[in-house]
Amino acid sequence: LTQLLSTDRSKWIAGVWLAAAIICRPAVALLAVAAFVWSMSHGTLKKKQAPALAIAGATTVVLGALLDSVIHGSFTPTLWNYGTAAISGQEAARFTELPWYQYFLFTLKYLTMPIGALVLAAFGTLLVLRPTHVLVWLIVPFLLVHSILPVKEVRFLFPLAPLIPWLLIAAKEAMDDRWPGLFRNIVWHLAFVGVVLVNMLALMVGLATPA
Repeated sequence: LTQLLSTDRSKWIAGVWLAAAIICRPAVALLAVAAFVWSMSHGTLKKKQAPALAIAGATTVVLGALLDSVIHGSFTPTLWNYGTAAISGQEAARFTELPWYQYFLFTLKYLTMPIGALVLAAFGTLLVLRPTHVLVWLIVPFLLVHSILPVKEVRFLFPLAPLIPWLLIAAKEAMDDRWPGLFRNIVWHLAFVGVVLVNMLALMVGLATPA
């Protein structure tokens, strides 16, 4: 987002791309809003840039709604319908209602051990050591809202998947700053190799297993 906002023209492009992501995956709106608020509060997005970003995004959303209406043959506010269904819980009866902490269990289960535990540890580390980091501002609202909603599925976490490598690196950097030389110990290098091997084995099993 910071790179996209580096020129006058690109702020319009940023608004279009953010809105397009929301149209394709409505839950991404939580990430987009969080990124916008973080950028405004930390000065990476200037106040004079905000209107252009908002106008470009709103225009893209309207065009998306018009396209949906053409495809369905009648006025169809897809994003509004999605939000209403999620907030009201009217569709929850079709799914299994799970506890608020279920997404943490999903992380441990579907990322496999020890990867899942490592991701949760990295998130906790960043939350404690760098609470103002952009990843904290992105992930916390996303998880909070989805934990409140009665319907919980693994696929709802998919928008966070691309952030995992960044999360792990940011957590390591935070620990390096707090405890210099911590990761120079050979034990950590051996642990890293072990995690990579486990991940590669899990990947091979996943590729060899029929859908």
